[in-house]
Amino acid sequence: MLKNDIEGRKKWKKYNWMRRVRKRRLRKLREKAKKVYRQQRWSQLWKNKEWVARRCELMNIEPNKAENNLILLFKTYNLPYEYVGNFKKIIGRKCPDFVSEDETKVIELFGSYWHSEKITKENEDEHVKKRIDYFKRYGYDTLIIWENELDNYVQLLKRVREFTFNNKEK
Repeated sequence: MLKNDIEGRKKWKKYNWMRRVRKRRLRKLREKAKKVYRQQRWSQLWKNKEWVARRCELMNIEPNKAENNLILLFKTYNLPYEYVGNFKKIIGRKCPDFVSEDETKVIELFGSYWHSEKITKENEDEHVKKRIDYFKRYGYDTLIIWENELDNYVQLLKRVREFTFNNKEK
């Protein structure tokens, strides 16, 4: 009797262990399926222009301090850039910060924190190159301005003018 009881317990433990493993596997499969579904659904939503417009309107994004400084610089020196960081213009699936009036040039203002290696999980040079290449696919030349470059207006203005009027990328 004791021997059968011990064997029964072993079988029961093994059965419970197998049930737990099966449950874990099913849970992982369900989570994976949900993730795939969300990604597919999300990409479909971004193709719907009405949904994108409504979503962007509800976000009510306004320029931050650094972007306001650049807006002021562009207005002061009559540079042909408009702030579109509030989702006025979406290129592919990205929203640039500034677009030129002739819509061939993009200026991106990278904050020191949000575009750092810590947040993006990639080297800053790689991150910049990816962004430039992304907009290049859609026919835009891109200038990346880092937040700390706003301290030196003379050099920044020279760089923006060179990018705008001499058609050079940096």
